[in-house]
Amino acid sequence: TASNTALIIESSGSTGSPKKIYLSKEALIASAEATKLTIGEGQWLLSLPINYIAGAMVLVRSILAGTKPVVMNTGVSFTPEAFSRSASLLASEGRFVSLVPTQLMRIREACLEDSYLLSQMKKFKAVLVGGQSVSPELLEYFRSAGVNVITTYGMAETSGGCVYDGGALPGAELKINPDGTIAIAGPMLANGVADESGFMNTSDQG
Repeated sequence: TASNTALIIESSGSTGSPKKIYLSKEALIASAEATKLTIGEGQWLLSLPINYIAGAMVLVRSILAGTKPVVMNTGVSFTPEAFSRSASLLASEGRFVSLVPTQLMRIREACLEDSYLLSQMKKFKAVLVGGQSVSPELLEYFRSAGVNVITTYGMAETSGGCVYDGGALPGAELKINPDGTIAIAGPMLANGVADESGFMNTSDQG
């Protein structure tokens, strides 16, 4: 265990065997700063549990921006109605949220009947969606409606998303290994995950 650990995230990993990820303050700040450079900063809606890296990073970004997030009750099942109520409490012009594809799908289903919810979605400066692949149809629905949905790729070992809409965030470096897997380097990496060359090898194909 590294001595400069600010946050420990338990990850199921792609193999399903749980492991603890040790993140330094520097890695968390590097990730948050890279996000700010890419999409700006403002007030966040926390719609994901904070024991997941995407939820934890909402808190880190809020702390660094000096803003207070609106916090949904993530201990109960996600509903578009609760999301809409929470989104209406955001006071800042710069509004942000991180979602997983399942949540985005439920929001779309509700938007078909609820124009107010769709208007709330349009107010977000950016809607980050990650954790798994998103269907092109789902992205097209929101983007054609004027919602800035950004796909993200990352994991606990990279302090959350380090690739937005297919482009590496500032400071992140990606390469494809000979076997087609993705390797990632950068200041947002967790403690002890990189090899001698500074890259962390993933099992994801790229």
